[in-house]
Amino acid sequence: MGLSCIILLYICTHNTQAQETSNEKREEAEEVIAKYIQAIGGKENLLKINSMTLEGSGDAGRFGVEMPITIHIKNPGKNKVEIAIMNQKMVRATDGEISWAVNPFMGKGQAQQIPQYDNDTRNNVLYTLGKNLIDYKERGYTAEYLGRISFRGKKVHHIRLVSDLAEDEYYIDARTFYLLMAKVDFANNYYDNYEKIGDITIPHSIEGEKNDFKIQVEKVIINNDIDDTEFEMPFSQFNIEENILLNQNIEDETFDISEEDDVNPNEIAQKFLDKIGYPLKVNTCKSLRVKGVMFLGSIEVPFQMYQQKMDKFRLETSIMNEKVIVASNGKQAWEKDPFGDATEAMEIDPSELDKHALFLDFGQDLGLYSMPSYSLEYLGQTHVKGKDAHVLKLIYDSNYEEGVLYFIEKETSLLLSKYNKFTGEQIFYDNYQMTDNQTIPYLIEQINPTEYSNTKIKFEKIFFDEKLDKNLFKLPK
Repeated sequence: MGLSCIILLYICTHNTQAQETSNEKREEAEEVIAKYIQAIGGKENLLKINSMTLEGSGDAGRFGVEMPITIHIKNPGKNKVEIAIMNQKMVRATDGEISWAVNPFMGKGQAQQIPQYDNDTRNNVLYTLGKNLIDYKERGYTAEYLGRISFRGKKVHHIRLVSDLAEDEYYIDARTFYLLMAKVDFANNYYDNYEKIGDITIPHSIEGEKNDFKIQVEKVIINNDIDDTEFEMPFSQFNIEENILLNQNIEDETFDISEEDDVNPNEIAQKFLDKIGYPLKVNTCKSLRVKGVMFLGSIEVPFQMYQQKMDKFRLETSIMNEKVIVASNGKQAWEKDPFGDATEAMEIDPSELDKHALFLDFGQDLGLYSMPSYSLEYLGQTHVKGKDAHVLKLIYDSNYEEGVLYFIEKETSLLLSKYNKFTGEQIFYDNYQMTDNQTIPYLIEQINPTEYSNTKIKFEKIFFDEKLDKNLFKLPK
């Protein structure tokens, strides 16, 4: 036999042995998975489940706060997680097409659309019970057995599921065949305390990676009647008569102009600017410190805002004894958010700071009306929170005809509200106080229909030209 024949025979034999080994690993993995499915109730019983509600309590590890949690699941592709904390409710949900969330602790008291869930959740119940394990073949996975190892003092079967787009790993108890750990989307979830509910055995203790969260399930309801509206994103409406609108437009023709036909809008604007002491010192001072409270639903969140020479900014809020910071040193913008992804200070896009302009928005941009590229119109009269108001429309240029509406109280000449017709954002001003010979609103409320949020800010103290620590604005290393 020639050398080439020997080499060819070796390759064929080696490939055959490798294929046999691969088939054995696949078959062994499939056998373990089949025993897991049987251990928790059998596929026939699992497929009968169309909906499920889990009630219990969660513990966000690093905050040490116990929170009631309710999870609703329904096929196909619907789920909703509700977490109650400090008399507020955080929600994350999807109706299968639109995913949305409510986070009152970050100024998101209204539902906000978020990116659609990436997981294939056509059978949401099976995914919840065992990630991709129960119907892995239908989801396009192949199984591989990686051997027996020790995990948290128990012998477990180590299984890998592989598809074109993902690779998951699972630890299944070698004695009970219950799932103890699933590594899906690069995150580990741990399962324990299995209890039987009807024909199904369900883990009543679920833990996230590095103790980020723990859920203790206290009640499980199977095949309950959950209406589809439970998963749909809600849209709120505010009082139309008071021009407090969300998801609607304020139309020009709603304003009454019958009483005063010859009103000079420039005079009304100038009276307001004179009343507040325009230009305000917040734009000309060397440094600024503002202390106050943000209202997120019924929760009061203390904050401090620092600004230096208009290019350095820092907003610091305190939530559950944790500080959330967003800042800029003039060159870099950064944030630290222990409730989100930025548990350590990290650089962000400077445009993210634009949403915090509300802290210095006192309506003084109306002072631009005399600029050549701007024009000011008088639209008439209306009522804002029970007060008679003139309505002015400031147009930035001919390409921006929507403009911004300013509602100025007739009696005091103070700004009551500002409405951006292009974005739908509306801001209300109240509780004007004299500070350094300037009249400043100490209560500001912003309604943002784009983010479905409602933010109310109450200023307590405003300090000008203090000496600020330059390290306040630096990105921590």
